[in-house]
Amino acid sequence: MATFLSWTVLLWTGWWLVFTAEDSAVVASRTAEPADAWTRVYYTGYTVFTLGTGDYVPGSPWAQGATTVATLSGLFLVTLSITYLVQVVEAVVHKRVLAEQIHALGRDAARIVAGGWTGTAFSSMFNQHLVSLTAPLLRMGEQHLAYPVVHYFHSASRSKAPSRAIAALDDALLLLHAGAAPSARPDPSATGPLLAALDQVLDTLRGQFFTRAERELPAPPLSVLHRAGIPAVEEEKYAERVREHAGRRRTIQGFLHSDGWRDDPAAS
Repeated sequence: MATFLSWTVLLWTGWWLVFTAEDSAVVASRTAEPADAWTRVYYTGYTVFTLGTGDYVPGSPWAQGATTVATLSGLFLVTLSITYLVQVVEAVVHKRVLAEQIHALGRDAARIVAGGWTGTAFSSMFNQHLVSLTAPLLRMGEQHLAYPVVHYFHSASRSKAPSRAIAALDDALLLLHAGAAPSARPDPSATGPLLAALDQVLDTLRGQFFTRAERELPAPPLSVLHRAGIPAVEEEKYAERVREHAGRRRTIQGFLHSDGWRDDPAAS
């Protein structure tokens, strides 16, 4: 709304300055007397945002042309504003739906991973769910670039906060790629594109809307896999892989902080 009001005030002021450039630019339709400054404000407003009432008219040929262009610019502004606001609302709804879609798999990494494990392997439906997240995740990143104001719409609900959803998703992917034993890992054709999309989105947002945190997000423990009955690698090997992902974990922590969340996402 601030953006729309700024556009309106600036356009109105600009055309008012144009119509005050000459005394005969705006005159009364009946008496042909030049309009005063306040009347020109009125004339500018109804010219830009409506087709006019006819009580005041342009008093010179150049003012007639300027009136036509002013009306055209007003129609363009209204159309652009409506389109902009609708797109912003759609982008905000999209990122909240994405958060709910991720949280539907599980509120945290433990639930996400355990929900996809059948006892012997990760189900094909679980792989499909991971694949279905790739395109919406990339779309969210592009929407933040196209409409930067979208980043500043925050949700007080944990299930609708995209930063918390992305943190939970990254925790789950870390467990799947670095914690699970190679024979137990899900199809890499499902997790690979999702990891690449996650990296791309974080790179898009970092620097534009937030910076990396000083400390990385705490990694989920291997005990998550043990409790779910999923074969896991050794602790030392897992810790080494976690250190390799420290940069991305710091980025996610920065995303959480910029979204107003400073507690541990794994705590809820």
